[in-house]
Amino acid sequence: MGSREGFLERRRRRRASERELARKADLVRSDARAKSKRRSSERRRARFSGWRDEIVELWMWIKGSAFEIRRRAGRGGAAVERRVAPVAAVVSRRVSPALAPASRALVLAWGALSALLRPLAPQVAAALFALVRALGAVLSGVLVVGSRVRATIVAVARALIRWMDAHVTAARVCAALAIAAAAAIAASQFVDYRGIAIGADQYQGDAGEVAPVPQLNRELTGDAHAYLMLPLALLAIILASLALRGRPRLALLVSLIGLAGIVVTLAVDLPQALDTGRIGEAYEGTEARLLTGFWIQLIGSAVLLAAGLALARFAGGARRRAGRTRPATRSTSPRGGAEGHPGGARAPGAHGGHGAAGSGAGA
Repeated sequence: MGSREGFLERRRRRRASERELARKADLVRSDARAKSKRRSSERRRARFSGWRDEIVELWMWIKGSAFEIRRRAGRGGAAVERRVAPVAAVVSRRVSPALAPASRALVLAWGALSALLRPLAPQVAAALFALVRALGAVLSGVLVVGSRVRATIVAVARALIRWMDAHVTAARVCAALAIAAAAAIAASQFVDYRGIAIGADQYQGDAGEVAPVPQLNRELTGDAHAYLMLPLALLAIILASLALRGRPRLALLVSLIGLAGIVVTLAVDLPQALDTGRIGEAYEGTEARLLTGFWIQLIGSAVLLAAGLALARFAGGARRRAGRTRPATRSTSPRGGAEGHPGGARAPGAHGGHGAAGSGAGA
């Protein structure tokens, strides 16, 4: 008894010392982080203060340079203007008389060119108007073609809507869903449904994005249940087609096949898929992963179950409506005769009645 109490006391002391060490380690880490943050902020402030002084100095130098350039440019412009003004006045007095004949010649040439081009003005205007009319015709043609294309598209859309109203029914949609789900189940039998990842914990983060986790012992979906779902999927396609053609009770068998697929996937395939076997014993960090084939078979079976139930309901309702709207095979004669007597022939009793009336009159 004493040894047990001593053991418990030592364990309590050890746990208390471990908690105290953990608390002190947390305090040291928090203090180190605070000091690191303070040093970083101080370095940033020092760097920014140095940059600020340099920026202020550069700005003052740019302002002074700009002011000096503007001052010198204004002074130099005034000096150039004072030196060039006399030369320009002399050149103007000497060159203007020499350029006067040239300017008169240009005026005469422009008048002659205008006189030559004046008769061509109507033809140029007509050509411009013809170009504008051609552009208008092209634009109108484009608009006409666009309106015809639009009308064609609208007509095709309306025809498609009429065809869908006439042919696309709830029963046919459910049958198409059932057939597609059965086809997906059949295709999933030849797709891998499980794999064993080795060293999955070492491929977390950036390493998993660069290279995928190696997987061993990948198996096809059909191998898990001896390809049982392949003939069942083909049978579901046949049953859905027959249910759509007037046998709605067969759709219940389609839903039963979907239920069987769910049971096989969860009760047979799932335990085998999650069993790592000898590989899990030989390697560390192994992990069984479900692949595409497993999910396709499971989702396809669920869709097949729902589509089969919906097909049984809608196909049965369509058959009952067709039976109620079927016209009667019997019809009365156009001359008011009794049923079953073509040509308006009277029944034997009618002749007897008229004979009795005649004998009564004679009496």
